[in-house]
Amino acid sequence: MSARTNYLTAFTLHVLAVLAYAVVPAFPSVLKGWYFPGFILLALSGLWISFAFTCPACGLSVAWRKISFNGKTLYGHLPWPPRRCSGCDGPLED
Repeated sequence: MSARTNYLTAFTLHVLAVLAYAVVPAFPSVLKGWYFPGFILLALSGLWISFAFTCPACGLSVAWRKISFNGKTLYGHLPWPPRRCSGCDGPLED
């Protein structure tokens, strides 16, 4: 599997985990005082996901993108990765 596919799978599972953590009423009652630190841990795991998957050619994060806005080029992390690397223009898919 390609770096882009692995990233999208991990990101989708992370979003589902955050939704389950926020919606399921058993989590606050069971975890009590550890509920908020658990949410912080989930947020940090999402940050780790955005940096862990890299381009196989140059090592740049898959989530790092060029964003064209109003005639200017901006750079930033977006949850949906491009099909080609923003740094070396190499393919992120097989």
